[in-house]
Amino acid sequence: MKRLQSNLYFIFFILFIPALFLVSGLFLGKFAEFKNILYLAALVAVFIAAFIAINKSVDRFGGKFFYGGLICLSIVLLGLQLVHCLGSYTIPLKGDMEAMYTAVKEAVSYGELTDSVPYFLRHSHQMFTMFFYTVVNRIFVMLGSSDAVNMTGTVALNCLMTTTGGILLTFAVRRLSDEKFALFTMFLFAMCNSYWGSSAYLYSHPLSVFFLCLAIFCFTFCCTAEHKIAKAIWLVVSGIAFALCKSVEGITLIALIAALIYLFISAPSFKKFIFSAVAVVASFTVTVVMISTVYNVLGIIDTTNQEQEEIPLTHWIMMGFSETGTYQEDDYQATVNTPGKDAKLALHKKELARRISERSPDEMTKFLISKQKMDWLGKTYGEPVIFVDNSCWNFAYRFIMVITILLCSVVSFIKKWKNKSFDVDFAAFSRIYIMGIFLFFFIWECYTTYLFSSLPMIITCAVLSIYEITAKKSC
Repeated sequence: MKRLQSNLYFIFFILFIPALFLVSGLFLGKFAEFKNILYLAALVAVFIAAFIAINKSVDRFGGKFFYGGLICLSIVLLGLQLVHCLGSYTIPLKGDMEAMYTAVKEAVSYGELTDSVPYFLRHSHQMFTMFFYTVVNRIFVMLGSSDAVNMTGTVALNCLMTTTGGILLTFAVRRLSDEKFALFTMFLFAMCNSYWGSSAYLYSHPLSVFFLCLAIFCFTFCCTAEHKIAKAIWLVVSGIAFALCKSVEGITLIALIAALIYLFISAPSFKKFIFSAVAVVASFTVTVVMISTVYNVLGIIDTTNQEQEEIPLTHWIMMGFSETGTYQEDDYQATVNTPGKDAKLALHKKELARRISERSPDEMTKFLISKQKMDWLGKTYGEPVIFVDNSCWNFAYRFIMVITILLCSVVSFIKKWKNKSFDVDFAAFSRIYIMGIFLFFFIWECYTTYLFSSLPMIITCAVLSIYEITAKKSC
C-alpha cells in the first residue's frame, strides 16, 4: 500500500504544481500597475522581517515569547476588527445580508420566520447561520438588550470568533512544526486585511473562518495523536467540525474530502484507513442529521413547501457557465419561477448543456481561465475601507501566499524526487484542499467570497510548506 500511496502523492504533485503556475501567472498579469508592485515589495519586506524577528525572539526567550507574542497579535487583530466593523454595520444592507438580518429579527421577535420563509426554503444552506445568530441574539435579549438584533454585540462576537480562529490555527501549526512557525502563522493571519472588515455583518462568511480553523485544529490533533483512544476521539470530533463547516459554508465540504484523501495516502494500512474514514464520515453524517432535526423540532420555519422551493446545487453550476460565469439575475428568476425540484433540475441540465455546446474548445479554455482569474484576483469579502488601499494590499497578500506555496512545493517535489521517496507530510492536507478549490472554481459560479472562506487553509499551507523544506524533520 505504501508504494500506491507514494505514487498517488507523486501524481498529485504533477497536477498541483501546474495549477499553481496558472494561478501565479494570472497574478503576474496585474503587476503592470505600479502600486501593486509597491504593496508587494512592502509586504514581502514586512513578512521577512517578522519571520526573522520571531525566530530570534523565540530562540532567545522560548515559550514565554510565544505566548506573549500570541496574546499581542490576538489583541492587534481584535482591535483592527473592532475599529473597522463597529463603524461599518450601519451601511445599508442588501441582497443576502439583508435577508439574513430580517430573518434573525423575525425569529427573535416572533419565534418563527414570516416574510423570510421563501428565501430560506430556497437557500436552505443558510439555515445554520440564521439559527446561530438567532440563538446569539435571544441570549442578548435575555441579558437585557432592547433590540431584536443587537448589532454591536453580534459584530463583537464575530470579531472574537475570527480572532479565536487564528489562535486555533496557530496551535494547529505548532503541533505540526514549532513555536516559531506557529507564531508566524498568527502574524500572517493578523496581517490578512480581509479579516479586518469581515465581521461587520450577520452572514455565513465570518463564521466560516472560525469553523474551518476549528476543523483544521481538530484534524491536526487527530493525525498526530499517538494513542488509539485519543485518535478515535479526535476522528469523531473532526467529523463534527467538518459538519459544522459544511453547515456554514458549502465550499468547506472540500475540507472533508481533502481529509479523507489525506487519510488514505498516509494510512499505515488499508484497514486503518477504513476505520478512520468510517469514524469521520459517520460523525459527520450524524451531526448533519442532528442539525436538520433541531431545525424541524424548533419549528422556526415551515418546511412544507421546501421540495417545491429549494434551489438545487445545479443552479450555481449553470450560472458558472453563463456568459461571464458570475451571478445572473435572469438565471435566478428562471430557477425560482420553475415549480418543483425535478423541473428545476431539467431546466438546469438543458441550459447547462446548451452553454457548454455553444463554446468551442478554445473558447471554453479561455473562459475557464477567466473564471480562475475572477475567483483568485477579484475583490475579497471583508476588505476594509480604512488604513490602506485595500485592493492592492489584498492582491499582494494573496500573491505572496500563492507564490510561496508554489515555490516551496517545487523544492519539495525536487527533494522527494532525488530521495526517490514521495512520503506524505501534513502539508499534503492543505495542498489537496487548495487543489480542490482550484477545480471547484472551474464549475461553480464566480464569487470571491469562496476564496475568503478558504484563506485559513491557504495560510496553513504556506507556513507548512516553508517548514517542510527548511526543517530537519518532516512535518
